Amino acid sequence: MIIAVTLLTFAAACSGGSTRDPGGGAGNPDASGGENAVEVAYDSVYASAHSGVESPLREVVRTADEWTAVWGSIAADRTPAPPAPEVDFERSMLVAVGLGVRPSGGYAVRVAGIEAGSGTLRVTVLELAPGAGCIATMALTAPVVVVRLDRDDAEVEFTETRRERACD
Repeated sequence: MIIAVTLLTFAAACSGGSTRDPGGGAGNPDASGGENAVEVAYDSVYASAHSGVESPLREVVRTADEWTAVWGSIAADRTPAPPAPEVDFERSMLVAVGLGVRPSGGYAVRVAGIEAGSGTLRVTVLELAPGAGCIATMALTAPVVVVRLDRDDAEVEFTETRRERACD
């Protein structure tokens, strides 16, 4: 029994299946640097290793109607769907990022940083994948994260990075 609990705990630690933001916020070293770019503060609204997002998701949400649609996709795997986190769209906007379906646990997605410069917001997305030696559940996962930042009507660009976790 103790061995089973220990193995389950270890597998959960490697799976990245947290409902909390697995990282991010202003000042994250994974954010891409650029001349004259200014780091933008943001906070986590929602993060999970499991969602209804079947295909990669990169969405900027500036209205309640857009949020209803995006949340419907995120919560599509649950009946009844949980209520969407409340957002004041007069002051804030959201960035929703999902990996789509992955073949096992051990995957996670993070907003590694957001920078503003030259009329553009640059969102750095980090995909974490299980590396060699990682123990992960064999269940399908669909990691997703949603962050909130001050409203900005600038164009948004996404930069993608991928890293394997070291589990040796």
